[in-house]
Amino acid sequence: MLLRRWLPAAEWPTKLKGTTLEPVVPLFDPKTTRIVVVEDETGRVCGCVSFYTLFHADGLEKMAEQNGPVWRLLFEALHEAARDAGSQVVVAGVVSEVMRSIVVRLDGERIPGEQYVIPLPCGPFEAKKERTQWHG
Repeated sequence: MLLRRWLPAAEWPTKLKGTTLEPVVPLFDPKTTRIVVVEDETGRVCGCVSFYTLFHADGLEKMAEQNGPVWRLLFEALHEAARDAGSQVVVAGVVSEVMRSIVVRLDGERIPGEQYVIPLPCGPFEAKKERTQWHG
């Protein structure tokens, strides 16, 4: 028999050993992260998933013809927005080599895997509505 349960933060370091979440557990804030495990009758983790609030920046760009302190002004705004949101990190999508070099210079670390947007129905019995088209 399998059991699904919300994992208390105190159990994250031990219970998630050997899972894909193990390396990122130290980055999770228990105030903004919830983790679910599915365990067998012996308590062995058979599956897990994390849900967390994340501060994400998209569309960071400087027009090539523009001179002046554009980057500095944008990054000041980024720091201000992150501070106001209570975040100490920002996740940023990279779609060009220019952005990749900037993010790397800022000590950005590549997140393994690919990111997707998964549309969810508003309620368990509602008919599937037309999906929003995401372009990237």
